[in-house]
Amino acid sequence: MEHPYGEKVRMKARYHVALSVALSLPFLSIGEHWMALTCLLSGIFIDVDHLVDYYVSHGKFTLSITELSNEMDTDMYICPLHSWEFLTLLFLFSLRFNFLVGAVWGVLTHIIADMITNPIHFRNVFLVVRMRKKWKT
Repeated sequence: MEHPYGEKVRMKARYHVALSVALSLPFLSIGEHWMALTCLLSGIFIDVDHLVDYYVSHGKFTLSITELSNEMDTDMYICPLHSWEFLTLLFLFSLRFNFLVGAVWGVLTHIIADMITNPIHFRNVFLVVRMRKKWKT
């Protein structure tokens, strides 16, 4: 899949980890340990939903990060956690459960990083838009 600027790029897992660690540090510095933890974990483990796409594309599950990273050159993009709808629900829950504020930041920055490095348009982050397009982006 080509990036809008022409080159083939993809946000690698190690960069999501680094970004999530960096984003968690301010929460730690103000003593919000649970927010730091939810920020770190959500920024990394949101990618678990790529397992859905891999299964749809290949007809089998894998836990191999290499396979998930290298063999996802498909036009299908389901990834239910990579959506504005999920982020909105997470935000609404964070109004009641304060520790989820970190998770909101983790998911938001993960989605934005993916939009910058992958050919994903803002509107295609809406799950309902992808569903209407039969999961094609």
